[in-house]
Amino acid sequence: MAKAMKMPDFVTNLYVKDVRKSLDFYTRTMGFRKGELWTGEDGKTPVFVELRIGTQSFGIVSSKVIPDDVSYLREHKKRPVGRGVVLGVATRDVDRVYASLKGKKGVTILSKPEDTPWGFRVMDVRDANGYTWSYTERR
Repeated sequence: MAKAMKMPDFVTNLYVKDVRKSLDFYTRTMGFRKGELWTGEDGKTPVFVELRIGTQSFGIVSSKVIPDDVSYLREHKKRPVGRGVVLGVATRDVDRVYASLKGKKGVTILSKPEDTPWGFRVMDVRDANGYTWSYTERR
C-alpha cells in the first residue's frame, strides 16, 4: 500500500471540471509536480490529485464529485470558477517564470513582472481553470 499523503495544517483545494486535463496543464505548463492521486468509484477516473511546488502542495478536485445536496459547494459546479481568490507562489526569479509561461496555451498574463515600492517583483496570470496566480520575488 502506498504511503498516504501527510495532512497539512492548512489545505487548499481548487475545484475543476476535468482533473485529468487540469493535471496535465498544471504539471506541463505551470511546472507543478504530481503527488497523490485518487480515482472515483470506477477506479480509473481521477477525482483528486495533489500538486506540489517546493515544500507546499494543493489539491485539484473534480466538481463532478460534489453532492447536489451540499448547497454551499454547488457554486463550484458553475463557471467561471476562481474569481475572488489569488493564489500566491514565491519564486527566486519572476522574470524566468514570466518567460516560461508567456504564450503558453491556457495561460493569460494579467500583469507583466514589475517592481513594487515594498521590495517585491510580482506578476499575475490566470490559468486554464480561471484561477489567478501571483508570482512574487523578494528583492
